Amino acid sequence: MLRTIIIKSTCATNPHHQHIKSGDTVRWKSTPPAQYELHLPGGYFTGFGSAFHLPVPSTGFSATLTVTAVPPLPNIQNYVFDTNGTNCLITAADGPPDVIIDSTTVKKPKKPAKKPAYPKKKK
Repeated sequence: MLRTIIIKSTCATNPHHQHIKSGDTVRWKSTPPAQYELHLPGGYFTGFGSAFHLPVPSTGFSATLTVTAVPPLPNIQNYVFDTNGTNCLITAADGPPDVIIDSTTVKKPKKPAKKPAYPKKKK
């Protein structure tokens, strides 16, 4: 599933606490005219085994990343930085923006109905 996170400031995103799981794709969009840079840890997204920075332009979207993280990795917290290299310094009641890695639930296949051990009698 494609998840889009809108950055309003280093302390505010919509949604503020984005839930993602392995297999999702995620992208970020800035509210013009601001531009941001995301400081993301390695091991969460396809092709990024180590920490990296992802630019979010003032118009359009960031690159789309595919989530490969599987819990129990920690959530990605306070990762939005402005062009001055500053992230959320004010701790709001809701906390700084974060990305929450949800566990992937695998549905168990249904067991076939059991057949009776002996055939039913015909009337």
